[in-house]
Amino acid sequence: MYKDYTDYPEIDEINHVIAQVARDYKIPFWIYNKSSLCKSKEYFKDLTHLNSKGADEFSKIFAGDVKKNLPENIYTK
Repeated sequence: MYKDYTDYPEIDEINHVIAQVARDYKIPFWIYNKSSLCKSKEYFKDLTHLNSKGADEFSKIFAGDVKKNLPENIYTK
């Protein structure tokens, strides 16, 4: 999100609505648009799309969040 979407006041409202729906359905929802990764030109091929370096870095962050939020016994079933 190199085009700094944190400057748009409606993004917080949008994230709030999505977070509420996610809570209602017990679905994890993580907000990444305020991540430092999203503010660095080196990770983007244009204003809104990650390049391969950005995709690699984001994938690591996302995988870590997924791993932290998986039930501990997911692999024992």
